[in-house]
Amino acid sequence: MGSVDVTTAVTDGIVVRGWALDWTSADPVEVAVVLDGKATALTAMASRPRADVKDVYPGFDDRRGFEITVPAVRGPHKVCVTARGRTLGCGDVTVTDGNFADVSPASAAAVPSRWMADTGITRGFPTDWLFSPSIVLNRAQAATFLWRLMGSPSGPAACGWNDVAPDSTLAVASCWARTSMVISGVNGDPGRFDPQGPVTRAQIAGMLWRTAGQPGVAGRSRFTDVGDNAWFADAAAWADVHGISTGVAGTNRFDPGGPVTRGQMATFLWRLAGTDAAWAVDRPASAVRN
Repeated sequence: MGSVDVTTAVTDGIVVRGWALDWTSADPVEVAVVLDGKATALTAMASRPRADVKDVYPGFDDRRGFEITVPAVRGPHKVCVTARGRTLGCGDVTVTDGNFADVSPASAAAVPSRWMADTGITRGFPTDWLFSPSIVLNRAQAATFLWRLMGSPSGPAACGWNDVAPDSTLAVASCWARTSMVISGVNGDPGRFDPQGPVTRAQIAGMLWRTAGQPGVAGRSRFTDVGDNAWFADAAAWADVHGISTGVAGTNRFDPGGPVTRGQMATFLWRLAGTDAAWAVDRPASAVRN
């Protein structure tokens, strides 16, 4: 018999506390963890001091408590503890500080996406628990990420975009992007922001470069598919020199027309925030990664 008394969310996991005993034995009982309906390899001996248990069951000593830290990604979880084939109890807990559930710890986006969440640059998509690293970045997301990187500066909610409502969550970020000359209109239409439009690698290089203050770079990039006179040549050279973009698939190709995923954007932002020499403007603490 026993009980799960406490389930508490911590960074990257859940702490579970409780007690257990076996009427037929004076020895400590081994307990095991079930997370979200699946048995785990986590076990512990219920041998921690629990004077309150001894008070209720004076025939046993006080070493009947257990405490287990269960690794868990962001999101809601149900954690249960079993002993001798019986469930002692369960608890529902939401982990808010940890890796996204859909980002493998071994992936290139793992550290950057976690950094973005920890610094408030992203809140996840489509929920707070998922990052969606393989989804193509759109212009609304790009503007919002860059705006938050720069400290979410206050500003107008209306600035001439005819497809961004002043009361939308995108309004201030999109106006910051416009007035800072980070993002301009699409297809020659200065009033069209195109929030859901996909972002290419050439476009994101330009956005990042302009956010950093358009630093000058001597020469051109090593990318074989970026012409010297391309509109994004300076941005691509800057991204190359400072290691913001290292090309695609281990080659010297930049793939300017290729789409940018959310995972790739996380990596670009993480690299930019960690590269002092890539900046030509003063930046807020939110854009500095130690």
